[in-house]
Amino acid sequence: MKGHTYLSGWMLVLVGWLLLVSSVGAGEQPKYGGTLRVAWEADVTGFDPATSVGLQAFYIKGNLFNTLVTIDANLNFVPELAVSWEVQEHGKVYVFRGKKLWNLDYL
Repeated sequence: MKGHTYLSGWMLVLVGWLLLVSSVGAGEQPKYGGTLRVAWEADVTGFDPATSVGLQAFYIKGNLFNTLVTIDANLNFVPELAVSWEVQEHGKVYVFRGKKLWNLDYL
């Protein structure tokens, strides 16, 4: 029984030391810049948001492209690229309005 208590004491010291060592690096300040590398378990089928299928394409498209509207934390539709929108013809037509991003007066 004495050996069991001795072993349990050393295990407790070892676990405490590991927790202390692992928390030392947790207080470091974030490093800005550099390169972020992401690996996927399968190839991405494409980057066209209208035709690309697959889970990988779904996740990547969500990080590359914006939508006209999005859903907030309360599950309400809120503007993302659109500034406003209105529903016409009993829900058959949606008219979205946005900011003017480019000056195309020269065309």
